[in-house]
Amino acid sequence: MIPFLENQGFFSYRDHYKELGGYYYLDQVFLLCAFMYLCRIANPEQLKTIAPGEYGKLLGLDRIPETNCLRNKLSQIKDQNKADAWTSYLSSQWIENESPNFFYIDGHTQIYYGSQATLGKKYIARQKLCMPGVSDYYVNDGSGLPFFYVRAELSEKLLEMLKDQIIPRLLKEAPCRHTQQQMKDNPNLARFTIVMDREGWQPEWFVELWKTERIAILTYRKHTKDDWAESEFSAINVKLENGKVTAMQLAEKDTVIQGHSLREIRKLTEGGHQTSIVTTNRILNIQDVASQMFARWSQENFFRYMRQNYDLDRLYTYQTNPLKEDLIVVNPDYSRLSHQIKKQNEKIGRHKAKLLESILENTSEPLETTPAHNHKQQKLKELILKGEEELSQLKAKREKHKPKIKVMEMPEATRYNKLEQESKLVQNLIKMICYRAETAFANKLAPHFKQSANQIRELVKSIIKLPCDITPDKTTNTLTITLYSLSNSRANKALSESLKLINQTQTLFPGTNLTLIFQQNNTS
Repeated sequence: MIPFLENQGFFSYRDHYKELGGYYYLDQVFLLCAFMYLCRIANPEQLKTIAPGEYGKLLGLDRIPETNCLRNKLSQIKDQNKADAWTSYLSSQWIENESPNFFYIDGHTQIYYGSQATLGKKYIARQKLCMPGVSDYYVNDGSGLPFFYVRAELSEKLLEMLKDQIIPRLLKEAPCRHTQQQMKDNPNLARFTIVMDREGWQPEWFVELWKTERIAILTYRKHTKDDWAESEFSAINVKLENGKVTAMQLAEKDTVIQGHSLREIRKLTEGGHQTSIVTTNRILNIQDVASQMFARWSQENFFRYMRQNYDLDRLYTYQTNPLKEDLIVVNPDYSRLSHQIKKQNEKIGRHKAKLLESILENTSEPLETTPAHNHKQQKLKELILKGEEELSQLKAKREKHKPKIKVMEMPEATRYNKLEQESKLVQNLIKMICYRAETAFANKLAPHFKQSANQIRELVKSIIKLPCDITPDKTTNTLTITLYSLSNSRANKALSESLKLINQTQTLFPGTNLTLIFQQNNTS
């Protein structure tokens, strides 16, 4: 995997981090981390279960560092505080090389099960619970490859993160693909397009973003109430991100939403449901709008794959850092009382509904049932009166609290803080590089192995873990990696063809002048 890691800029850490002291150098520590994640070894603790000598040979050493030694080396890397600079460099390189027209934005919430940090609660969709955690907002391309992510320190939503962090960073790291003259000649030409879900819905900001930065938005419409006539829909072939072409029932109109004219495209499902898509991109044709919007699932697949295979949610340190004291946050006491007021209003509403039901029944039922209804109504009136008194008390309590306060105004015992981010950022960046390298390897295999993307990824994982012979030759300055046979001839043929292309890269083993040569030993 070294040629693919190099192609993704993995070894650029040398330009940002200083050499480490001791026996294990910077190259060996970073390479070991990459090999660990590619082999699905989630953390240094799990190194205790593997043969240190065998993995040491992959690094050109007699053995890999033991757990405490590796943790110490990672701590030295963390203390240099270069993760932001390295991340910014890599993301700008990836964006420049790939020149995407579309950026997919979505959040991933990491649940916190510890007790040392005081974090706000977030809704975890996959568990349908509110739990303490932090949200990371990832920026990916249409196939799911990540560029970078930003962390919400407290309860920031997608729209806030877009305005404050993501858009400014994209303006800096994503150079415009069009000349100023082209942008002037074509007023509908977008700098790039942001694709996201309903969480970032704000039509007024969509229009403002287009006017100020020429950035288009593509998202699902929120609060769709009307249905279009089915006669307005027609079958249109749409090419999806995986290359498949499918027929969709699509229709388009110009729609005025909150006083702003936007393009609205709807997809009609077989069950009659209409999925509404809104965009400020005037150049995209209707099938491309549908294709790009539904490609958003590639980002969901990325999150699932990273959780299952790269342990994306793992904590690397329990250390916490204080937040800025003048940071404005939602007052927890105010939120708690607001929640109680909401529940109390719902409770009073249910009693009133039952009272009205009893009154209506009393008017239509025989006279002899009136005493029973009167008794029931009296009980309900007492409950309503008592509930309204409690509601007034709750509102009075809430008036004593400000909706938002500074962090410094919170009680020290419950004051918000944040998890230490440097270690997590370094390790997540290595995981992102490994994912991109693994994807590049899968793309090499794809033309020779006609299977689904999931099956090809399984093949890549099996190849990564294949036994091999390592033969250095100082006379020819080569390092030959002889891979053992796979389980079937089709896979062996696909691998053989891919290795020919990999050998053309003439990749040197890190820290040496030995050229890597990959070959197969197909004898069982």
